[in-house]
This record gives sequence, structure tokens and C-alpha cells, in this order.
Amino acid sequence: MFYRYAKAWLIDEMGFTATSVDPCVFHRRTADGLTVVGLYVDDMLLCFENDTVKQQFMDSFKTKFDQSPDPGDNSFLSIAYRQDADGVHLNVPKLWHSLEAATDVHTLPPALGSPMPHGALALLSAPEDPVSNPRVPKHECDVRAILGVAMWGVLACRPAEAFACAAIARHAHRPTRNVVNILLGFCSYLLHHRHDELTISSGSAGAPMAYVDSSWGNDPSTDRSWFGYCIMWAGCPFSFRSKLEPCVALSSRDAEAIAAVFAIKSMLSVLIILSELGITPLGVPPMDIYIDNQPVVDNANSDKIHRDSRHMAMRLSWIRELVTASLIRVRKIATSANVADVFTKELPPASHRRFRAVLMGDAPVSSIALLRCPHGA
Repeated sequence: MFYRYAKAWLIDEMGFTATSVDPCVFHRRTADGLTVVGLYVDDMLLCFENDTVKQQFMDSFKTKFDQSPDPGDNSFLSIAYRQDADGVHLNVPKLWHSLEAATDVHTLPPALGSPMPHGALALLSAPEDPVSNPRVPKHECDVRAILGVAMWGVLACRPAEAFACAAIARHAHRPTRNVVNILLGFCSYLLHHRHDELTISSGSAGAPMAYVDSSWGNDPSTDRSWFGYCIMWAGCPFSFRSKLEPCVALSSRDAEAIAAVFAIKSMLSVLIILSELGITPLGVPPMDIYIDNQPVVDNANSDKIHRDSRHMAMRLSWIRELVTASLIRVRKIATSANVADVFTKELPPASHRRFRAVLMGDAPVSSIALLRCPHGA
């Protein structure tokens, strides 16, 4: 009911337009400048192009709503932010405090160099056994409650830990001893890095670009593949995801193509919302998407369909259609330089740290060598 009330005020009285991508994001552009409103239940995140449009909005806002007192902690939905010459820095100190309290009754193991140990997927999928891998009762460890706090922090500002969070979540309904041990190790890692910040850099606001990757059949319980993608903008991920693919892939090419479809859908939503807001940095579109699988790159830039690829024809044709329409460009990248690799598997600590530095905005994308195919040159 409040959403309908606020939406009616924004659209009917204030002249805002809801974006077609997200019904809770509204925008209005006048001769004085652009205003963007993000509405989350009864919380508003307001972005103004200048002080003139800010004052106009706030004057109208005060005639309609009573604003809650400003807590003065520079936060929104538990996401704290600070700004300096390097950009805007995000963290969730309240959530890390809550996670510490939720795990206080447990003895956390020492933090590893990565969110999960090698072989974690096999341990998570191990069958329940009353002796070696018993189910842990809720009163002993409330897995879902602890994971829920950790997940909110990961979604807010910890993109490199998305795979670990998603992998544990798939087994939270069956909290065996292995699941609990890996969860507590994951929490230990998060708390060890509780002071790290995700940085949005004002000095690197070029065109958005996407990275996508997929494993192949590395989920022990389903033989399906994990995939992930991130859309980088202003020095950090604008959008990211780690998820198990909805079907079994018959080859690594198929797994990568399925992942590419999910990534491109997200890219299109970014293109749509940027277009509606009137923001087209550096001539966007087309947007570059980097893939480390040469067959997918070739299929995206060719009209040929091999007879062994007919089962993937719809996906490949859709990708080619968007390439032909100049909405996206599919480019080749070396696996060692593909930051999306961190969304698909447990990486060795050195590799995880290298990709994490890029995803957290601590290192530029240019710090990893890009190998482009001729089609994208």
C-alpha cells in the first residue's frame, strides 16, 4: 500500500517515470537536471544532478511525508558509505557485527586464503551419515540464520565471495556437519576481511563491460555447471551473479553459451536503464562481453550452425542477433584474465586474491591482460 501511495505521488504529482527494468527506480529529467529515486519499502535513495533539483525535490517531499531523523551514520539499508578523492567506498559494518554475534557461540576456524577450501563442493554434496557426516540440529547451529546475514553482506559489497555463498545456500536445507564446517569457515573469512571496502571510482567511469564464465559439470550432486558474470562500471561490479545452470550442459562450449545468455540478459537491462536515464557513457551501446571460450566467440560472430550444435541453435542465434544489432560485442579473453572465473569454482588463494582486488575496486581492470579476438578489434 505504501509503494502504491509513493508511486502515485512520484508519477502523478511529481512527473517521474518508473524504469521498465525495475519498478522501484524512478527518474525525472527537467531543464534543471536529472533526479533518480530508488524506493525500498519506506526508504528512499535519492540521486540529484545538482543542488537546484535537490532543493526542488526536498521542498515537495516535505509537503507529503514526515522524514525520519537522520541517523548520521551515512548508511542506507545497513550499507555504509564514505567519500573521498578516490571515490565512494561501501561496507556493511552493522552486518559484520551481526554475523559476529550470530557465530559467537561457535569456535570459528582460522581464516583461509579463500572463502572455501579446495574440494568444498564435494564436501557440501557428501551424503548424510550418522557417524562421519551427521545432520546438525538447528539449536546447535542455525545455518539459515547465519547464512542469511552473511548473504546480505555479500550481495551488498563482496562480489568475489558470491560463489561460496551460493554454493553453501544450495545445501542449507540439509545442514550436515560438512555444511556447518564450511559455513563457519566462510564466516571466519568474511570477518577476517570485515574492514575491506568496495570502491566506486569516479576516475574510471568509462563504458560498462561484462565478464562471463562457466565451469563444466563441476557440481557433484547434479552434474550441472556453475556460471557467473559481472558487469564492471566505475571500477567495480555494477551487477554480478553466481548460480548453478538450470540444465546439464553437453560440453564446455554449451555451458559457456548458457552462461553468456544469462549475462547478456543482465547487460540488456543495464543498457535499457542507462538509455531511459539518458546516460550513454562513451557511446554505449554496444557493450563488450568477455568470454574465455573460443567456440562461443566464433559462434557469436558467424551464421554457421554445425549439425552437432543444433540443440543450442536458439541460444546461439539470439546471441548473434544482438551482435548484429550492435547491442553487444563478444570478445575473447584468456582464462587467467577472466575475473568471472571467481564465480564458478573454488580458486587457489593467489588467484582468488588477484581477482578479488579487481572486483573490490582495489586494482584496475587493466591490471589483468586482455586477449581480444579479431572480431572485437
